[in-house]
Amino acid sequence: MKNAPGPDGTPDGATEFSGKPYSYIKFPNDGKLDTRESITILAWVKNKGKSGPVVHYNERGWGVHLWVEDRYRLSVRFVRRNGKFTKKLISPRSKGPFYRAWNFVGAAYNGRTGIATLFVNGNIVARIRIGRVRLATRRNIRVGAIIGDRRYFKGAIACVHIFRKALNAYQIRKKAKICFKPSK
Repeated sequence: MKNAPGPDGTPDGATEFSGKPYSYIKFPNDGKLDTRESITILAWVKNKGKSGPVVHYNERGWGVHLWVEDRYRLSVRFVRRNGKFTKKLISPRSKGPFYRAWNFVGAAYNGRTGIATLFVNGNIVARIRIGRVRLATRRNIRVGAIIGDRRYFKGAIACVHIFRKALNAYQIRKKAKICFKPSK
């Protein structure tokens, strides 16, 4: 991994992932990243065409995860705390520049309503009711690669955020520039 130009043009505003098993960042979860009921995951992603994890709870298994599926699609699965999968949300094939371009991606699950939503550039691209579940968010988080899966993210990721509530499209659009430094 190395620093890479970020979505705002800063020379070291992102991390470049090589698409290899050793190219990852691990976030230890001491309980502060365990959202349990509701969650929003946001990140800037520059996809270079390989399927792999953008944010993945449980480095050795399956927890809540936001992945790049291929050059054109993004997916999220809100895994139950007992390890059982919910239905996967996959974005439609991108008509815009999803491949080799910066995109602000995100996923939200509202534990009160049971609605799961997938976002690209602040726009809802998939939504489904999965019901009320307790989320598998108690394990460590990996970005770029997980143990035991041969799919490794290739590209750059910047500004990963996790919230304990489900943000709506308006709130997500407002968060798009949260990591950018103001121009002087």
